[in-house]
Amino acid sequence: MDDKNLIFPAFNYDFTRTKIFDVENDPSQVGVLTNYILGRSDYFRSNTPIFSFSSKLKDMPFDNLTPFYKGSVLNYLYDCDGSILFYGAKIDSNTYLHYVESQYDVPYRYNKKFNGKILLDNSLKQVNVEFHVRPLNLSLDYNWDYLLNLLREKQAIVDLGRNFFGVKARDISNIWGEVIRLNPTNILSNECRDSVKNKLNSLGRAFLISDFEDI
Repeated sequence: MDDKNLIFPAFNYDFTRTKIFDVENDPSQVGVLTNYILGRSDYFRSNTPIFSFSSKLKDMPFDNLTPFYKGSVLNYLYDCDGSILFYGAKIDSNTYLHYVESQYDVPYRYNKKFNGKILLDNSLKQVNVEFHVRPLNLSLDYNWDYLLNLLREKQAIVDLGRNFFGVKARDISNIWGEVIRLNPTNILSNECRDSVKNKLNSLGRAFLISDFEDI
Protein backbone atom coordinates (compact mmCIF):
# COMPACT_ATOMS: atom_id res chain seq x y z
CA MET A 1 0.00 0.00 0.00
CA ASP A 2 1.41 3.37 -1.06
CA ASP A 3 1.26 5.95 1.72
CA LYS A 4 0.32 8.66 -0.78
CA ASN A 5 -3.20 7.19 -0.72
CA LEU A 6 -3.58 7.35 3.07
CA ILE A 7 -5.77 9.82 4.93
CA PHE A 8 -5.38 10.27 8.70
CA PRO A 9 -7.86 11.95 11.06
CA ALA A 10 -6.42 14.99 12.82
CA PHE A 11 -9.49 15.99 14.82
CA ASN A 12 -9.29 18.74 17.39
CA TYR A 13 -12.52 19.60 19.20
CA ASP A 14 -11.42 22.90 20.80
CA PHE A 15 -12.91 25.07 18.03
CA THR A 16 -16.39 24.95 19.57
CA ARG A 17 -14.88 26.57 22.68
CA THR A 18 -12.01 28.74 21.44
CA LYS A 19 -13.56 29.73 18.07
CA ILE A 20 -10.10 29.45 16.44
CA PHE A 21 -8.55 26.59 14.48
CA ASP A 22 -4.79 26.94 14.11
CA VAL A 23 -4.18 24.61 11.17
CA GLU A 24 -0.42 24.39 11.64
CA ASN A 25 -0.20 24.19 15.43
CA ASP A 26 -3.38 22.68 16.90
CA PRO A 27 -2.58 19.07 17.82
CA SER A 28 -4.72 16.11 16.92
CA GLN A 29 -6.78 14.81 19.82
CA VAL A 30 -7.28 11.34 18.34
CA GLY A 31 -4.00 9.57 18.97
CA VAL A 32 -0.23 9.55 18.92
CA LEU A 33 0.04 8.28 15.35
CA THR A 34 -2.05 11.15 13.99
CA ASN A 35 0.20 13.68 15.73
CA TYR A 36 3.25 11.99 14.25
CA ILE A 37 1.69 12.47 10.81
CA LEU A 38 0.97 16.13 11.58
CA GLY A 39 4.64 16.60 12.33
CA ARG A 40 5.70 15.41 8.87
CA SER A 41 6.29 18.04 6.22
CA ASP A 42 5.17 15.76 3.38
CA TYR A 43 1.58 15.59 4.68
CA PHE A 44 -0.97 18.38 4.33
CA ARG A 45 -3.76 19.14 6.79
CA SER A 46 -7.24 20.09 5.69
CA ASN A 47 -8.62 23.41 6.88
CA THR A 48 -11.87 22.09 8.31
CA PRO A 49 -12.18 23.02 11.99
CA ILE A 50 -12.86 20.12 14.37
CA PHE A 51 -12.83 17.39 11.71
CA SER A 52 -9.55 17.98 9.86
CA PHE A 53 -7.55 15.29 8.05
CA SER A 54 -3.92 14.85 6.97
CA SER A 55 -2.88 13.35 3.65
CA LYS A 56 -0.53 13.54 0.68
CA LEU A 57 -3.50 13.45 -1.68
CA LYS A 58 -3.52 16.72 -3.59
CA ASP A 59 -7.12 16.32 -4.79
CA MET A 60 -8.56 15.77 -1.32
CA PRO A 61 -11.09 18.50 -0.38
CA PHE A 62 -8.98 20.64 1.97
CA ASP A 63 -11.32 23.60 2.48
CA ASN A 64 -14.73 22.01 2.99
CA LEU A 65 -16.75 23.41 5.90
CA THR A 66 -19.48 20.75 6.02
CA PRO A 67 -17.56 17.69 7.32
CA PHE A 68 -20.38 15.13 6.97
CA TYR A 69 -21.88 16.22 3.68
CA LYS A 70 -21.24 16.40 -0.05
CA GLY A 71 -17.77 17.67 -0.83
CA SER A 72 -16.29 16.57 2.51
CA VAL A 73 -13.31 14.27 3.04
CA LEU A 74 -15.67 11.50 4.13
CA ASN A 75 -17.68 11.96 0.95
CA TYR A 76 -14.40 11.87 -1.00
CA LEU A 77 -13.60 8.55 0.70
CA TYR A 78 -16.98 7.19 -0.39
CA ASP A 79 -16.68 8.46 -3.97
CA CYS A 80 -13.18 6.97 -4.34
CA ASP A 81 -14.32 3.58 -2.98
CA GLY A 82 -11.82 3.89 -0.15
CA SER A 83 -11.43 1.75 2.95
CA ILE A 84 -11.31 2.64 6.63
CA LEU A 85 -8.56 1.01 8.68
CA PHE A 86 -8.90 0.48 12.43
CA TYR A 87 -5.40 0.20 13.87
CA GLY A 88 -5.62 -0.24 17.62
CA ALA A 89 -9.04 1.39 17.52
CA LYS A 90 -12.50 -0.04 18.10
CA ILE A 91 -15.55 0.31 15.91
CA ASP A 92 -16.98 2.97 18.24
CA SER A 93 -14.27 5.36 17.01
CA ASN A 94 -15.87 5.31 13.56
CA THR A 95 -16.73 8.93 12.72
CA TYR A 96 -17.76 7.78 9.24
CA LEU A 97 -21.09 6.74 10.78
CA HIS A 98 -22.03 10.44 10.89
CA TYR A 99 -21.53 10.65 7.13
CA VAL A 100 -23.85 7.64 6.71
CA GLU A 101 -26.39 9.39 8.93
CA SER A 102 -26.21 12.42 6.66
CA GLN A 103 -26.66 10.24 3.57
CA TYR A 104 -29.94 8.98 5.02
CA ASP A 105 -30.92 12.23 6.77
CA VAL A 106 -31.52 10.75 10.22
CA PRO A 107 -34.23 12.56 12.22
CA TYR A 108 -32.51 12.39 15.64
CA ARG A 109 -29.74 14.90 14.85
CA TYR A 110 -30.04 18.52 13.76
CA ASN A 111 -27.78 20.90 11.87
CA LYS A 112 -25.80 23.47 13.77
CA LYS A 113 -23.37 26.19 12.65
CA PHE A 114 -20.20 26.97 14.57
CA ASN A 115 -18.73 30.40 13.87
CA GLY A 116 -15.05 31.12 14.29
CA LYS A 117 -11.75 31.72 12.55
CA ILE A 118 -9.08 29.66 10.81
CA LEU A 119 -5.46 30.65 11.41
CA LEU A 120 -3.22 29.68 8.50
CA ASP A 121 -0.03 31.29 7.19
CA ASN A 122 -0.33 34.02 9.85
CA SER A 123 -3.71 35.04 8.47
CA LEU A 124 -7.12 34.78 10.12
CA LYS A 125 -10.17 33.86 8.07
CA GLN A 126 -13.76 34.00 9.34
CA VAL A 127 -15.64 30.72 8.75
CA ASN A 128 -18.88 28.92 9.56
CA VAL A 129 -18.66 25.16 10.05
CA GLU A 130 -21.93 23.24 9.77
CA PHE A 131 -22.75 19.65 10.66
CA HIS A 132 -25.45 17.66 12.42
CA VAL A 133 -25.02 17.30 16.17
CA ARG A 134 -26.37 15.31 19.09
CA PRO A 135 -29.47 16.90 20.65
CA LEU A 136 -28.50 19.01 23.64
CA ASN A 137 -29.45 17.36 26.96
CA LEU A 138 -30.85 14.26 25.27
CA SER A 139 -28.83 11.06 25.60
CA LEU A 140 -27.75 9.70 22.22
CA ASP A 141 -25.46 6.73 21.74
CA TYR A 142 -25.17 3.77 19.39
CA ASN A 143 -25.43 0.02 19.62
CA TRP A 144 -21.86 -0.56 18.48
CA ASP A 145 -21.92 -4.32 19.06
CA TYR A 146 -24.91 -4.57 16.75
CA LEU A 147 -23.28 -2.37 14.11
CA LEU A 148 -20.04 -4.38 14.23
CA ASN A 149 -21.91 -7.67 13.99
CA LEU A 150 -23.79 -6.41 10.94
CA LEU A 151 -20.49 -5.79 9.15
CA ARG A 152 -19.17 -9.22 10.16
CA GLU A 153 -22.37 -10.99 9.09
CA LYS A 154 -22.07 -9.39 5.65
CA GLN A 155 -18.37 -10.37 5.57
CA ALA A 156 -17.45 -6.72 5.06
CA ILE A 157 -14.61 -6.73 7.60
CA VAL A 158 -11.10 -7.79 6.62
CA ASP A 159 -8.96 -8.78 9.60
CA LEU A 160 -5.39 -7.59 9.06
CA GLY A 161 -3.75 -8.62 12.33
CA ARG A 162 -4.06 -8.19 16.04
CA ASN A 163 -6.21 -5.12 16.78
CA PHE A 164 -6.13 -4.24 13.09
CA PHE A 165 -8.98 -4.54 10.60
CA GLY A 166 -10.40 -2.75 7.60
CA VAL A 167 -13.75 -2.23 5.89
CA LYS A 168 -14.77 -0.43 2.71
CA ALA A 169 -16.52 2.88 3.24
CA ARG A 170 -19.23 1.97 0.73
CA ASP A 171 -19.92 -1.30 2.55
CA ILE A 172 -20.48 0.65 5.76
CA SER A 173 -22.80 3.04 3.93
CA ASN A 174 -24.77 0.22 2.32
CA ILE A 175 -25.03 -2.09 5.33
CA TRP A 176 -25.66 0.44 8.07
CA GLY A 177 -27.59 2.64 5.66
CA GLU A 178 -30.12 -0.09 4.97
CA VAL A 179 -30.89 -0.37 8.69
CA ILE A 180 -31.23 3.42 8.96
CA ARG A 181 -33.48 3.51 5.90
CA LEU A 182 -35.89 0.99 7.44
CA ASN A 183 -35.83 2.44 10.97
CA PRO A 184 -33.22 5.05 11.92
CA THR A 185 -33.43 4.51 15.67
CA ASN A 186 -32.54 0.83 15.34
CA ILE A 187 -28.83 1.70 15.36
CA LEU A 188 -29.14 3.50 18.71
CA SER A 189 -28.28 1.92 22.03
CA ASN A 190 -30.96 0.22 24.09
CA GLU A 191 -30.45 2.81 26.82
CA CYS A 192 -31.41 5.82 24.70
CA ARG A 193 -33.57 4.41 21.91
CA ASP A 194 -36.92 4.72 23.65
CA SER A 195 -36.39 8.29 24.83
CA VAL A 196 -35.31 9.37 21.34
CA LYS A 197 -38.28 7.63 19.73
CA ASN A 198 -40.69 9.15 22.26
CA LYS A 199 -39.35 12.64 21.57
CA LEU A 200 -39.60 12.14 17.81
CA ASN A 201 -43.14 10.77 18.13
CA SER A 202 -44.24 13.66 20.32
CA LEU A 203 -42.94 16.16 17.74
CA GLY A 204 -44.19 14.22 14.74
CA ARG A 205 -41.12 15.28 12.74
CA ALA A 206 -37.34 15.34 12.74
CA PHE A 207 -35.48 17.29 15.42
CA LEU A 208 -34.73 20.98 14.90
CA ILE A 209 -32.13 22.98 16.76
CA SER A 210 -34.93 25.12 18.23
CA ASP A 211 -36.29 22.02 20.00
CA PHE A 212 -33.18 21.87 22.18
CA GLU A 213 -31.29 25.15 22.04
CA ASP A 214 -32.06 28.85 22.21
CA ILE A 215 -31.27 30.41 18.84
